[in-house]
Order: sequence, then C-alpha cells, then structure tokens
Amino acid sequence: MLTRRVTETCIVLSVCAMVSPVFAGDPSPAVRQIILAKSQSYADAMLKCDATAMDKLLSPEVVQTSAGATVADKAAVLKDTAACKTPLGVAVLTVNTIRQYGDTVVANYDGNFQHKGGEVRPHSTVTIVWVKQGKDWVIVARQATNGH
Repeated sequence: MLTRRVTETCIVLSVCAMVSPVFAGDPSPAVRQIILAKSQSYADAMLKCDATAMDKLLSPEVVQTSAGATVADKAAVLKDTAACKTPLGVAVLTVNTIRQYGDTVVANYDGNFQHKGGEVRPHSTVTIVWVKQGKDWVIVARQATNGH
C-alpha cells in the first residue's frame, strides 16, 4: 500500500513538473526587457511607416486584427505600413500586463495614437502575442479594440 502511494505521488509530481512551464507566470527580467524593447520598436515602426523594421518584428504566420475588425496577414500589414495607410504623429504603447507561457508571451497594452494633423484616434487596448522563434521574439498575433 505504501509503495503504491509513493508511486502515485511520484507520478503526480512528475506530471506537475512537466506541465508547470506551460502555465502563465511573470517573464524573467531579461525576457521582459526584450519584449518591452520590441514593443517600442513596433510602435516606432508604425509611427515611421517603416515596413522594413515591421518585417523583422512579424512572424511569417502573423494575424493582425484592427480595432475596426479588419484581419490582415503579414503581406497586408507590411503593405499598409509601407503605404503609411494610417500616418501617425504619436504612437504610444503602455504595458498593462505581460505573461509568459514557455516560449510564448502575451502582452496587453494601452494604446494611444494620434494621426498626423492632430486627429486623435480613440484609446485602444492592444494585445500582442510574441513567440520565440529560434533566438528571436516575433509577433504571431495582434488584436486591438477601441475605447474603454
């Protein structure tokens, strides 16, 4: 009976040890710093209409959903960025939360954007999913919503 209980306990602890990295937690300081820097690079690429910089931040499989419910793949995001479809004078992403699930980070931001010429866009909440591919962190999904 004792042997069975010890075996069951070992199995439960082994499963917990294997699964625990999958659950969310705060990222390490190094990962947090990387994500914050890449988030700023993303805002800068939007602000400067820099498709080359944006290309380096996006996974080939990225899916981006705008606050207006437009869904775009990488080619469409880069085309819109290069065309400066929404020229911005201000693009600020302020981090609300960052959670890490192994090689995936989910970051939620308050987004404040202002078009060139002064038109202020409604406040946005932006969620970006970052995945470590090789040695780099790239965006695989982005969703924005207006107002709150």
